[in-house]
Amino acid sequence: MKRRQCTAIILCIAVGLVVTNALFRTASLGTWPKADSNEWLVENSHGFQAKSSQQWQLIASHPSLVPLPSLQCPILRPALLLFMRIPKCASTSFVELLKQLSNSEGYHFTFNPRGAFDWDNSEMVRVARYFDAKIDWVHAEHLYFVDFRELGLRNYTYVAIVREPVSRVVSSYLYYHFSSKRHIKAMLNPLFKNESITDCLRNKHNGCEHNLMTKYFCGHEAFCGQNGTRALIRAKQNLRSQFAVVGVLERMDVTTKVLRAVLPRHFGSWGSESESIPLVNKNEKHLTLTSQIRDAILQANELDHELYNFAYSLLLERAVLCGIVF
Repeated sequence: MKRRQCTAIILCIAVGLVVTNALFRTASLGTWPKADSNEWLVENSHGFQAKSSQQWQLIASHPSLVPLPSLQCPILRPALLLFMRIPKCASTSFVELLKQLSNSEGYHFTFNPRGAFDWDNSEMVRVARYFDAKIDWVHAEHLYFVDFRELGLRNYTYVAIVREPVSRVVSSYLYYHFSSKRHIKAMLNPLFKNESITDCLRNKHNGCEHNLMTKYFCGHEAFCGQNGTRALIRAKQNLRSQFAVVGVLERMDVTTKVLRAVLPRHFGSWGSESESIPLVNKNEKHLTLTSQIRDAILQANELDHELYNFAYSLLLERAVLCGIVF
């Protein structure tokens, strides 16, 4: 009897290891599992969908259920590096840093100051043709993530910086409502200039859009702008599998070292004297952050809050894999 029980236990463990290994092999390729009657995700012409809203909620609340590639510490030397600028995540300061590094490291740097907007396929192809001509190049732009491989095109290496959502939204609100820059003033209806940050959040006016970081990492599909669980899942998948490094503004000490380790061609000399970035585009006003304002921001940006914590954890995990002490 005992022998039969031991045999059954060993068989169960073996089956579990086989299934786990299969999932990890699928995850290491950066792809979703193929759908069958026993899996939660169904593949169709629009991508992957869960079989029920409850399953999306379950996957979102348990990130380990989402198949993602395992982290490594590769040394990358891409022909073109794309810096995905996210508003009020020190993106202008990071652009200035890249300009300085392009001079010291000897690579080309271009910067498009336009804001992000949803691209159709023809725009993606046009942009890809522009990128394809770039060799030993870094390009910075406000753009939502694009997986160019879905169009049968060459893919590119992305980097980005995220910021703690409450401080990002406060900074964005102050920037759009009180900046002295003419082009920023033109982006906000004068009727809303003196609105409170809570009114701005309630109406989703410029500077107070909900879950903006999630939208950037999710991409151009319609569901990416709907503040739903599906957008968060896609954003997490893209963040982990499609970005060489996603830095965290609050941990630039770690971000600097990971960028140097993974992308030495572009960031090798950064941090030799200082691990900070140039302070550019600082807000001209300040806001007293009350607990009520903080709660309102977090409630409106729950997806971004979870995505930020996810990115923070991945950065520290990558640092450990790269042998970085922090």
